[in-house]
Amino acid sequence: MITIQLERNRDRQFFGFIISGHAEYSEAGSDIVCAAVSALSQTALLGLLHYIPRDVTYHMDEENGFLTVRVEKYSEISQVIFHTMVLGLEQIVQQYPSYVALHS
Repeated sequence: MITIQLERNRDRQFFGFIISGHAEYSEAGSDIVCAAVSALSQTALLGLLHYIPRDVTYHMDEENGFLTVRVEKYSEISQVIFHTMVLGLEQIVQQYPSYVALHS
């Protein structure tokens, strides 16, 4: 199962996320659930790195199904990117609840 932990501050603003695990919906290389979660989370990371590169730290380990992303300073840009990613992840969780868990 893929576990997604959204990180928020006291004001409920996003400052990061941690994704770990594998969906095991299908064989590696043809797992559409893993591919969807990876596409959304890595696109969010790319957006953050493009618009606010100095404020982003991350660690990725594709083999073990792990991605952690953190933003050091609040920005409207980061909030829009995080919220957009979450909208997509919520749809995946709704369609594949046995394979993906989203916690915030």
